[in-house]
Amino acid sequence: MRQLINSPRVMLMLAAAAAVGALAAVLAGLSFALASVFDTGAAHDLRVGAAWIGFAAWLIAIVAVARLGWQLILESRWTPVAEIGGVVISVLLITIGALVDALDVTGRRGSGGGVLAAVGFGLLGLAVLVVAARQSIAEFRENVQPHRRSAYLWSFGAGAAILYAIAVGLTDTPLGLAGTTDVTQGDLIASGVLALLCWAVLIAVAAGALRVGIARLATVQGLVVALGILVLSAIALIVAAATQIPVSADLTGFRVAFSLPEFLLAVGLLVLASISAARGDAFGGLASRVQPAPRPAPAPPGPTTPPAAETTPMPVSPPEPPGV
Repeated sequence: MRQLINSPRVMLMLAAAAAVGALAAVLAGLSFALASVFDTGAAHDLRVGAAWIGFAAWLIAIVAVARLGWQLILESRWTPVAEIGGVVISVLLITIGALVDALDVTGRRGSGGGVLAAVGFGLLGLAVLVVAARQSIAEFRENVQPHRRSAYLWSFGAGAAILYAIAVGLTDTPLGLAGTTDVTQGDLIASGVLALLCWAVLIAVAAGALRVGIARLATVQGLVVALGILVLSAIALIVAAATQIPVSADLTGFRVAFSLPEFLLAVGLLVLASISAARGDAFGGLASRVQPAPRPAPAPPGPTTPPAAETTPMPVSPPEPPGV
């Protein structure tokens, strides 16, 4: 999990996944905006396109996470491999859920991918909770000051993932929370409330990261803007479900009310994509990045033995002849 945050290349791929997901949300919003009781062809085609593009977004995400996991395996870093393995399984389930949703929508059947997606988000929350526990133990052993501890941030992130898992399970679709209209009014309102709580908790996590000094101010500001837009999306969904279900004879209110949450979701995803692409290692401090050991300074040169003076051999004089 830590390596996931610390890898700019993975964050760049996740930024691409968020951008593709934003496109899927736009198409989903257009499917509501063009809804009609007389001709549902255009709306259905847009919904099918949104479902398949949403599957492509999650496919990019699983490739990014799995690629990092394989790199850690090659480096024999087994503890990070276990952490990333949980994330890979979670995202894989969400990806399969998105695929099932796309197949069901294409065949004009009821969606069943939301169950798998909900399980995936739930497992993701458990994986983050394990990281929170390990971080708490490490901070206790190192006697980290209370105002510098970050384990609780991981715990809040795990709680946010579990909240969103329940929200997805209520709407039975992994593509946004208004991706289907065959749910009850109460379920849709509850989904919006849970999504709102999820984004609010993540805003608190971003603020806490700034407070303990492990995130840049500009990054936290961008995250607060993006998550604030997602909060507005959840509020719009709650209002739409409360005022437009059951559907009235006039479809204008229905079109505007249910397309707005998807459009706001798209804007929020685009902001998150820009943050991930520009600042992929913004939360390096949260992961307790290990700094490379400094290279030992070269030893000062010791006294050297001066080279022996070159001596020129004296010419050997011939022996004197014996006297006469």
